[in-house]
Amino acid sequence: AIHALYLIIDSGGPMFRNYVEPCFEFIVQSILSIPYTNRDVYVSLGKLLSSLITFIGPELQLNTQVMNDIRLGCLTSCIVMQKHNDSMIRAVAIQCMQEMHLFAPKYINMNELVPYLLQSL
Repeated sequence: AIHALYLIIDSGGPMFRNYVEPCFEFIVQSILSIPYTNRDVYVSLGKLLSSLITFIGPELQLNTQVMNDIRLGCLTSCIVMQKHNDSMIRAVAIQCMQEMHLFAPKYINMNELVPYLLQSL
């Protein structure tokens, strides 16, 4: 179901605009509540998060309450996935952080991200 939602976001275009916030809430709640053993769910949630970041794009730079909440949810989800012991989940987290850096660079702490990338290599 998560993979299907990911595909809908990638192909849905502007029709998905009304569902962005609930989808982010779903991702954050799921990442914070599912057991670490559900590798496939984490990977799917990471891909879903990545597609939402791409969908929102430059709007992530806006300084509104909604965008602040979305950015916080993205960063929280990425940090949780970075701490996981599975390399595929960490790779998805890195992909999300790279997209966040692309669209909202001032909200990404490169002093923490670059050493993490080097360690991951």
